[in-house]
Amino acid sequence: MRAYSLDLRQRVMKAYDEGRWTVGQIAERFKVGEWWVHKLKRQRKTGGDLGPRKGQVGQPRRFDAEQINRLTQYVDKHPDATLERIHEKVAVNCTLVTIHHTLRRLGYRYKKNAAGQRTRSR
Repeated sequence: MRAYSLDLRQRVMKAYDEGRWTVGQIAERFKVGEWWVHKLKRQRKTGGDLGPRKGQVGQPRRFDAEQINRLTQYVDKHPDATLERIHEKVAVNCTLVTIHHTLRRLGYRYKKNAAGQRTRSR
């Protein structure tokens, strides 16, 4: 679903500012939801901007740049380390799943070499 255009947002707020219509009437007139009009009012009040916001889904990343640097250095030196061992050595307050997802995002993959041992390669 695409965001409503800036032109529509401005027209809705102009109609609201005129004060002649209720929120329900404005929503019906512009074929939008009442809740969206309330949300747009709040967005203008808090930020002053009517443009669509960037979607930020989920929690912020746990690893900062320095921790990622430590993680990559450790994994490069110890490619066969388990997630538990990496968690101990890197000392970041997170779960093993978070370390796994971070390693995947950085391009590390689990791969078996010819001897049958697990190694990681980029």
